[in-house]
Amino acid sequence: MSGGKKVIVVDKGTELTKIAQKAAELSSWELAIATDTKQARELAATKNPGIIILGYLEPQGEAFRLHKQLRENAKTESIPQVVIDVAPDEQLQKGWRKADGLRMDAEHYLCMPVSPSELAKVVDDVAALNEAIGVI
Repeated sequence: MSGGKKVIVVDKGTELTKIAQKAAELSSWELAIATDTKQARELAATKNPGIIILGYLEPQGEAFRLHKQLRENAKTESIPQVVIDVAPDEQLQKGWRKADGLRMDAEHYLCMPVSPSELAKVVDDVAALNEAIGVI
């Protein structure tokens, strides 16, 4: 993603945030970090991000609701979203189903563990596709 595109990562923890920071360094993103849904909505409405990375999308949890709220808001509905979910074994432990995440209308879905280079490539690819079709 060239030109310093704005990317927001939404994550309560630190693991995904650290990965996103390293990925941003690899791809020259301007990264903003939101640690809760209120902050994420504010950043999405004011920063005009090219992509939003949502971390840990438990069914009907905060990130899941945020995804829906962003899609229902006219200012944020077309912002591409990349979902980074917990590892499959953790999904099973918590009773989550990967299928729930896959049914969402996010532009890309990954499960942890994710490397900074993998995240950088996914975000760059999503951005390139959306630029090509005129979304961002």
